[in-house]
Amino acid sequence: MKSLMQEASSVIKAIEKGWESAGKPKEFSIKVFEEPKKNFIGMTVQSAKVGIFYDEKTPLKKAEKDEFKKREQVSAKNISSAQIKQSHEQPIVQEKARLAQKAAAPVAKEPFKKESLVQIRPVEVRAVIAEPKQSKDVWSEDMIQVVDTWLKDILNQLHKPEITFSLQPSSYQLNVQFNALINKSPDKDQQLMRSFALILMQTLRHSFKRPLRGYKIMLTTKTI
Repeated sequence: MKSLMQEASSVIKAIEKGWESAGKPKEFSIKVFEEPKKNFIGMTVQSAKVGIFYDEKTPLKKAEKDEFKKREQVSAKNISSAQIKQSHEQPIVQEKARLAQKAAAPVAKEPFKKESLVQIRPVEVRAVIAEPKQSKDVWSEDMIQVVDTWLKDILNQLHKPEITFSLQPSSYQLNVQFNALINKSPDKDQQLMRSFALILMQTLRHSFKRPLRGYKIMLTTKTI
């Protein structure tokens, strides 16, 4: 477990800077040591201090990488062998079937007649194209579970466990609605929501190892 201290003019800015300085870990915890203080004209006279606690990533060992690469090569070789075997066996099976059908056919004893020719007509072939299936919601249950767990942890860290929220996916957008303000000031609460959305998208990219283009998270507070 590693820790990092960060100072800024607000708690939110300190969390963002500390998270980026720590290498943007997907799992971390936050502790607020000091709240910012301002003078009578609104200038910050004492910065906010927060602590970021996280685990350092452990890269794969060389032996594990070699073993993973070896398994991929063996799998590709097995697939290629099966395809080659199938390509060689298929003409042989077809030829055997043709010879068996020819041997079973009766030999015509009647003299050849011009009228006995069979007229072959072209057969119309219609291609049936299956209708594309409707795609499922782009927000999977695993992705929604990551967002749910992260938000509950951060509310506990901010000493706001009584605040609840709902998650509603809509195409590429995930709507998150809180039942109350986290901060007393609506402006500060809006800034906090933007920071949460940014950190959540980074966490999802690290967790699922893909860019998640077009995905959005919208955080709002329910108004009474």
